[in-house]
Amino acid sequence: MSSSRKWLRGVSWTALAVGSLLFFSILKLPDARLKAYIHGVIAAQLGAQGITFTATESALGLLLGPRYTLRGVTLEFPPPRAAVKLDELTVKPSLLATLLGKAGGSISLVQGDSSLSGTVYTRFSGRPWYQVDLDFERLNLGRLGVFSAAAGVQASALLNGSLAGTFDLDNLKDSQGKVDLQITKCVIDAQNIQGFAVPRLSISESRVEASIQGDQVAFKTLKIGKAGSADDLIATLTGKATLNRFLASSSLDLTANFSVSQNIQKSFAILDALLAPGKQADGSYSYKLGGAVNALFPTPIPAK
Repeated sequence: MSSSRKWLRGVSWTALAVGSLLFFSILKLPDARLKAYIHGVIAAQLGAQGITFTATESALGLLLGPRYTLRGVTLEFPPPRAAVKLDELTVKPSLLATLLGKAGGSISLVQGDSSLSGTVYTRFSGRPWYQVDLDFERLNLGRLGVFSAAAGVQASALLNGSLAGTFDLDNLKDSQGKVDLQITKCVIDAQNIQGFAVPRLSISESRVEASIQGDQVAFKTLKIGKAGSADDLIATLTGKATLNRFLASSSLDLTANFSVSQNIQKSFAILDALLAPGKQADGSYSYKLGGAVNALFPTPIPAK
């Protein structure tokens, strides 16, 4: 199961939280017992994924709809992934969605000056379908352990922007939505990746704007690094993607023009020779990127 899919499945614990809130609200059980029950449900759901969950404080409100807030949250993951600490996590389950056979509601996460807010819905049963509308403000991907969980890489970056749409993780071809994300202050620590000694890399900003309709992904903007800056990688990509059932077998049809810093060239002495067929007059490189995501085939574009 992919890391992104595990993350989205983790959100589905709200389904049980919603059910328990509705049931015990009707019974009007004492607040302490209700909070303990919900806390236990969350711990059990995350525990099934090997995640240990603790919180220093919790608060439950039922006025204007149920609201459950956790503070001082610590999530302990299986090694080697580091623990994640959150200042505050709030979930407001939607009782209307429950009656319509869905689970979810609004969610907000605060970690220092980073935040995530929006809504997440899924079905109680059946295929892993998710409807999301999320906003990110300086979300610290490094502190959340996103890079280490997704690719085993030690890195940090801030995420801003929005993600909205409906996604079927069992068949991505049935998805639709919009992506408008900006990643800033991306730093990849010096480390060994797949047997290669990678130096410290820095990319000041990146941007992706895309619309998803059925199996088609149209990219409006797809840029890595800032032109004219000292970023270690500066790239502009244009084209489209065609979704298959799973992301790895989806196909790309992109044209990439990119340049790399002296820092990278010194660390990988043969890189320029390997990329030479696509080298342009200004020292950058141009390639067509086609094929499946897990088996990309780069084709050099000769200099004019």
